[in-house]
Amino acid sequence: MGPQRSAVHQAVADIQAKANELRESFGADGSARALEWAATKVETTLLSEADRIVYLPEAARISRYVEGHLARLVRRGQIPDMRPPGSRGRIKVRVADLPTKPGRKHTPPADVHDLASRLGTRGQEGLMVTLQLVENVGAGERMVPGSRRVTEMIDAPWLATRSIESLDDDWETTAPRTPGIYVVSLGRPVFRIGGSDRQGILYIGKTGRLRMRVWQFWQCNHTASWFLWTHLKVAEIVLRRSIRNGPHLIGELGKLAVRMSTPIRRRFLARAERAVIRAYVDRFGESPPLNLSLPGDGLDVPSRPADLRWARRGLSGR
Repeated sequence: MGPQRSAVHQAVADIQAKANELRESFGADGSARALEWAATKVETTLLSEADRIVYLPEAARISRYVEGHLARLVRRGQIPDMRPPGSRGRIKVRVADLPTKPGRKHTPPADVHDLASRLGTRGQEGLMVTLQLVENVGAGERMVPGSRRVTEMIDAPWLATRSIESLDDDWETTAPRTPGIYVVSLGRPVFRIGGSDRQGILYIGKTGRLRMRVWQFWQCNHTASWFLWTHLKVAEIVLRRSIRNGPHLIGELGKLAVRMSTPIRRRFLARAERAVIRAYVDRFGESPPLNLSLPGDGLDVPSRPADLRWARRGLSGR
């Protein structure tokens, strides 16, 4: 755990030194013993914590590195893999082996400028925003100076469809860390109430960090894939594969296709997700198989025609 653990160990050493000083210089044996007892308790706790074995989500919380980065370090041998030899189950690591990223204060303006520079744009964070005059104030519209009424339309690009496991080849550069929508599909037809879904869409979701969320889906740290992990018979029906166990399920999930739309402003994520699910329901008469609940207020809030056109482009694969 790097610098943070070293600092605590130094503090323990300082406490022990102070105990020796109290005993040798002032004869305060009782106070010295109390300090030595406290130092021993802290050191014992540190050792116990350092030897703890954790899965990637907990490791990411402790180290402040994303799960994908930690998994890559495990594959490279830079972090010892605590799984049994040959296992393809969920990755486990020892807390003491984790690197620690120094914390930083969250500064939204700085995040915006960083995102804009990485995308080669400024000011709009890569989101194509269309301002149009409207005659009446509808749902989601806002007033701007000069009494002009404008509406912002979601028009983020849809990225090319690819398998989830292919992102692992270069996770840092191919899996975006920006907010957006992701659509997971089987890659072959699935029969629905309203007809055959040729892409076999299984799940539609939103997230503030696509890279982390898609990785969590793959590793069964996601509501939908965890449901499959705990119901392997259902997983066999959904994936049309014989599933031997949890690690085998993770391997099969990696073969699924994912299509993402990004970047989308965080305040528009719920609206964008609702539009994509609404477009799917309008076409097939039901929600995707792994969307076990409807988003937010459900589909009672109507989606704008422009949002639905954008959503249909994503669902069509074009």
